[in-house]
Amino acid sequence: MKIKLMKMKIRNFKAVKEFDFNPEGENASIYGQMGTGKSTIYDAFWFALFGKNSLGDSKFQWKPKDKNNESIHHLETEIQLVLEVNGEEVTLSRMVSENWVRKTGSSNEEYQGDVTTCRINGLKKKVSDYKKYIDSLIDEETFKQLTNVYYFSDVMKDKERRKMLFELVGNLDDNAVIHSKKSLEPLKEFLKGISVDDKREQLIEERSKTNADIKEWDIRIDEADRNIPIIDDLNEDELKKEKEESLQKEDSLYQELSTLKNGGFISKKRSELSECDSQIMVMKNDYQLNIRNAASELIEKKQTVYSQFLEAKNKVQGLYTSIRDIQGDKDWTRKQLVMNEKQVEELRNEYKKIHSKQIEPFDEHVLVCTYCNRPFDEEEQEDIQATYEEEAKTFNTKKAENLESINETGKAVSEKTTQFKEDIEGFDEKIEKLEKQSEESEQEADRLYIELKKLERQIEEKKTSITPFEETEAYIEMIQKKKMIQSEIDNEQQSIATSTVGIQEEIKEVKENIARINEDLSKFTSLGKSKERKDDLISEQKEKTIRAGEIEKWLFLLDEFTRTKVSLLTERINSEFEITQFKLFEPLQNGSLKEVCEPLFKGLEFTGAISNGERVNVGIDIINTISRLKGVHVPIFIDNAESVTVWHIEPSNQAIKLIAQEGQTKLNIKNDKGAA
Repeated sequence: MKIKLMKMKIRNFKAVKEFDFNPEGENASIYGQMGTGKSTIYDAFWFALFGKNSLGDSKFQWKPKDKNNESIHHLETEIQLVLEVNGEEVTLSRMVSENWVRKTGSSNEEYQGDVTTCRINGLKKKVSDYKKYIDSLIDEETFKQLTNVYYFSDVMKDKERRKMLFELVGNLDDNAVIHSKKSLEPLKEFLKGISVDDKREQLIEERSKTNADIKEWDIRIDEADRNIPIIDDLNEDELKKEKEESLQKEDSLYQELSTLKNGGFISKKRSELSECDSQIMVMKNDYQLNIRNAASELIEKKQTVYSQFLEAKNKVQGLYTSIRDIQGDKDWTRKQLVMNEKQVEELRNEYKKIHSKQIEPFDEHVLVCTYCNRPFDEEEQEDIQATYEEEAKTFNTKKAENLESINETGKAVSEKTTQFKEDIEGFDEKIEKLEKQSEESEQEADRLYIELKKLERQIEEKKTSITPFEETEAYIEMIQKKKMIQSEIDNEQQSIATSTVGIQEEIKEVKENIARINEDLSKFTSLGKSKERKDDLISEQKEKTIRAGEIEKWLFLLDEFTRTKVSLLTERINSEFEITQFKLFEPLQNGSLKEVCEPLFKGLEFTGAISNGERVNVGIDIINTISRLKGVHVPIFIDNAESVTVWHIEPSNQAIKLIAQEGQTKLNIKNDKGAA
């Protein structure tokens, strides 16, 4: 892509009312003293393309202002560019006008904002379509890099510059860097497909953690050292011996205490108490047995009478049950008898009703026609007469059959009625007999009940006439004997308690001594554990220290890799420039490398170390290289070109030099020959 500026027409832009600039694709120089609008030409060029100033600001003040520094309204601002794009002329125009609206009922117009009109070769375009066309020619960022000699070095950040340079010259493969230096060869196995940056990041993270662990281990080792007990005045063997002696003494005291508590006298007396209890139990059993023998005859008789009484009551109950069953049969039979008698009465009434029915006598009128009153002929009359006689015969036959059926049914019902009456008489006889038997049985049960109660009273009287065992003389003597024995035991236990207190006090002292010995002996156990803990921590810290050394070794090698790669890249990048060199790597005090991207001119840094004229030369060198590598050529605007006393390099693109010239109150344009 090659773009040249052929013409530029400015109208009402910033302090410029009208200005025509016609470089016709050639280099040009614009002279003017401070404030005459040299930089405005560059801003107008940007405004026409992107709607921004040359610094990329879209909100800059572009409207003309009056002497009071107030914006002048109702003006149209327009920048028109005629460019040669790859040999073809293209006219671009951006015009901005104010939109004033008078609302209904108001005499004043109100400012409603600006309206932008863009044209390409005279054709009106939407702003978005105009922007797409400009972007198709060259993107805004590249335009900044190639039109402004200061943009790359002053505006772009280090990282952006580095990235761009590496993209322009092509990056180096890591394997190529490793193979370029023998000392880097271990990295090939170490990286195992991981990038150098990722590996460095891993190691730095691990180094931070490892160094923190090493410091933490210092604290832990110090803590373990302080936990080691002091045992200078203790002898472990003597303590063990003293403990053994104390334990033996403790056992001896416990045995003495046990002997006192379980003394032979008390055991003997307790045995005598048990013997007394056994004798009392035997005496009580014998006494109760004698009482039962004395009342045994009455008790056996009572049991016999009681059995007879139960048998009599059961018999009475059985008789009552039989009476209830027979009475039930009798009641059912009586109901059947009543129903039969009712049926006989109904049969009788039915018989009378059927017997009284007679067929109507023959009506002679039926032998005459009811319409013409003419007698039927003889044969018809005979048929009518025969039909009547047949109906009369059938009626009488049916009547006789019905009467006979009622008679037969009545006979059967009468027979059942007779049988029911006989059954009822039989039931009455059975009930009377059973009631008599039940009365006799009840009398027998009552007699046995009276006899049973009499025997119970006799047995109770027999029992109450006997003295209770607890009041017998033998029992009272045994109780007195037990009390005497218990008194002897109590006295002996009081004596033992006094002796026991002394022994228990002595046992307490021995236990306290054993506890003290155990505490001292535990110091020897703690000593071993604490030393072991300290040794373990020292061993772990040593491993971490070794690992820290390994990390530093690999980080150094990775830094060496970076230095090598940067050196190779620096050579490759610097070879693309004529007067400019780049510092891409800066060593730090800790030995690591800091990535930078500083342009150098004769070894001096671009920022603050070289003159403005030299900065312009470096800028032109950079733009020439970027244009060549990207294949894009656009006009260069060289502001402050008056500062250049020596042109170390000529621009390869069309150059518009903006030169401050004291006394030049109006812009003066000179086209130079030999444009790119």
